[in-house]
Amino acid sequence: MPNRKNNHFTTDTVNPEKASAANSTANLPVDISPEKLYTLSRLLEQSAPLLSLLENCKSLPPDGLESERKGVSDMSKRLKQRVKIGVNEAGEPIYKWADGYSIEELNDNIVRIYIENGLLARFSGDSPMGRKIDRHKACPTFEEYTREWFETFKGPTLKPTTCSGYRSNLAKHIYPFFGKMKLAEITTEDIQRFLNEKESLARNTVHTMFILLGEALESAYEDKLISVDPSKSKRLAITSKGKTERDALRLEQLRSIIRAMSSASLSDDERRLLALFIFTGMRRGEVLGLKWEDIDFKKKLIHVQRNVTYPHNQPIITTTKTKSGKRAIPLDDRLTEFLKPIGAEGYILGGDQPITNMVFRRLYDSIEKQINLYSATPHVFRHSYITNLARADIDLKTIQRISGHANISTTLNIYTHSHEEEVQAAGEKLGRLLGA
Repeated sequence: MPNRKNNHFTTDTVNPEKASAANSTANLPVDISPEKLYTLSRLLEQSAPLLSLLENCKSLPPDGLESERKGVSDMSKRLKQRVKIGVNEAGEPIYKWADGYSIEELNDNIVRIYIENGLLARFSGDSPMGRKIDRHKACPTFEEYTREWFETFKGPTLKPTTCSGYRSNLAKHIYPFFGKMKLAEITTEDIQRFLNEKESLARNTVHTMFILLGEALESAYEDKLISVDPSKSKRLAITSKGKTERDALRLEQLRSIIRAMSSASLSDDERRLLALFIFTGMRRGEVLGLKWEDIDFKKKLIHVQRNVTYPHNQPIITTTKTKSGKRAIPLDDRLTEFLKPIGAEGYILGGDQPITNMVFRRLYDSIEKQINLYSATPHVFRHSYITNLARADIDLKTIQRISGHANISTTLNIYTHSHEEEVQAAGEKLGRLLGA
């Protein structure tokens, strides 16, 4: 009979052989490494539905099948199995009940629940253990992916102004077309339709969008979210019919503006700002970043050293747009007169710091109210200056250096445009001669 000792039951006699075997088994090493525990855990997880079915088999009434054959409809004969379909926001499991009057019907209903709730993927992972697939990592939309890619990889490499321009292209043009499309759904045909829709825009603008779109899709391909990059197709073509550049001012228009500068009641900053645009061909940010120390009045050279950008209202001082942007340009005698009184140091426009974007807009608006600029923007003045260098028969390489163009092709486009005008003028002269 068992004796109660220290709240435990013991027997009066012990089989020596069993005790020896038990001690021997207890002394064996037990593998409880993390890898082994993980494997056992996964096996139990994958086997849970099967174990549940086995439990149902145990509880199946002996006359269950016979009852089914006889058409017995007693609800107490129905088999039930609880199936986990997920968790709620609190992390608690969510269940559905499967039932059936036979094992086959129960199994069919369990599988149906798995299918209806998208749970079959857990049994078709990329390893023999049937690794679960995280449905949150399913193929994202173009906008979901690109926003994260741009903030992580693209944006930090760009200057503030360029970054702002790219964001604008994404928000105004690219997201409205591709934003809600799954990455894997985007085709070469979709991209060509997008390019065709933008045919009224300047070619350079559309080309910038195309490059940005291609970089995003290339990153998605690298992340294995798409099996092929549709932007790499050689069939794609930019169909833009818009102008790449606004026309340069005609010589008589430019001369009219210069004459008006002498008679208009411009402030010192207004006169200096307009003169720098007309006589240097510098970019807006380069003009606003110019210091008195950058001008060599003896050698008649202006040294372009920096650029000013405006992601918002306050100026940010950066390097020039390209390496070739750091350059020397000629100082015209008329520009020297318009810059007077000459300062000793500091920014020509602003003093200790460059002017804000709001101050620049006020200066330019004030100039336009006093002088007819023929709707010319700072970029049109730059284009006009470079065109006049070509008209003056300056060689192409020198024009490239003065302009700060990184690629000779950009200079060549302006140079060719200038000589086209000369050819047209020659044709008009010949026509008048023959007509006379």
